[in-house]
Amino acid sequence: MDTINGRVSTKEVARLLGISPNTVQKHAKNGSLSGTKIRGRWTFFRPTIETILDQGNNTDRLISLKEAAEHLNETKSRVKSWISQDYLKANKLGSRWSLNLLHVKEFKNRITGRKAINDIVKEAYSCWICGVQPEAIAKYANIEEYELQKGIEQYMLERKRYLKNLQIPGEDVQNHYELLTYTEVAARLKVVKWRIARDLVEKNKLKYKEFRTNKGKKQFITADSLIDFLGDHSESILFKSEDVSKIINMSAYWIDRRSKYHNIGMKLKDTKQGIRLYGQNDIEQLRKLSNEVNRNN
Repeated sequence: MDTINGRVSTKEVARLLGISPNTVQKHAKNGSLSGTKIRGRWTFFRPTIETILDQGNNTDRLISLKEAAEHLNETKSRVKSWISQDYLKANKLGSRWSLNLLHVKEFKNRITGRKAINDIVKEAYSCWICGVQPEAIAKYANIEEYELQKGIEQYMLERKRYLKNLQIPGEDVQNHYELLTYTEVAARLKVVKWRIARDLVEKNKLKYKEFRTNKGKKQFITADSLIDFLGDHSESILFKSEDVSKIINMSAYWIDRRSKYHNIGMKLKDTKQGIRLYGQNDIEQLRKLSNEVNRNN
């Protein structure tokens, strides 16, 4: 380290922490970085900087906007939006933003937890629309039925408000149960990317309605077409191979091979992933096959 009498210069601290010298001075002024100003120049106590460096992947350090976006797996413009809404704390010097990594990680944990809850409610809503019994959904989600019902009711109010804000004709808003968003269909089909639902629409496997809204044209998938597409699986919670693997204690590879050979489950055809989904009856068939394998061994 470039030190003078046991102290580190602003330039050296900036290099070590991966931020600009101006940012170092900014944090020294607001007290987030301990330093002393001598004859107009900031210097920093060497043990303090060494402590930060010794932490390795320390969380209590400053990072750039780009680094924050990478940690959150979001775009820089999205992170800026969160900063402007005071969801994230940040300091700006000139055109450069700096954020505390610890705060960024705490924020990520919050939105990850919130997203997980939203995904469960979204899937629960789409299952309910398809005729799955509430008690079955609650058991699958591992939550009390009354809590699930409360979550679905809140979600219904929010989605109805969303449709109303789009200024879709009133009669269609009244029948909003018949309209499903692409993300709701994706949640029902246990896929992360909503584009898979769009692929099914393009292959005429699902039907949609298109409306002119104040935000341009919007497409919604009809609930009846999703129910028809699911067929015998429409009233069942759906599981992927990885989920079934944990239930019957067999590998996902074994499940995929046996399912293909015995024609068990439902394959999302016309999609590049070729994902296969399983209802409760399918899982019981696979369980019987796995028991036979275990007996033979």
